[in-house]
Amino acid sequence: MPVYLVTSVEVADPEKYKGYTAAGHAAVIKHGGRFLAEGASPSLVEGTWLPKRVAIVEFPSAEAAMTFYNSTDYAAAREKRREAARFNMILVPGAN
Repeated sequence: MPVYLVTSVEVADPEKYKGYTAAGHAAVIKHGGRFLAEGASPSLVEGTWLPKRVAIVEFPSAEAAMTFYNSTDYAAAREKRREAARFNMILVPGAN
């Protein structure tokens, strides 16, 4: 069953963030992820949650998503974003 990593992003340093996006994107692709939205600016439909930027990545399974997240490739990417952006990330199971 597919799963989705949904990330809200607040970029503090756009120049440093470029290093993260290149490394993070490569790690997603290497580990079988597929971007459904990347760096998108969402529009509020209901409620009050409105992140500045959102990324949605589909993985074939929760195991694949967590293998990506815990990989050395993505650990290196996360280090590049340390002072560049704040992230909130959730894992959402897809429908059967």
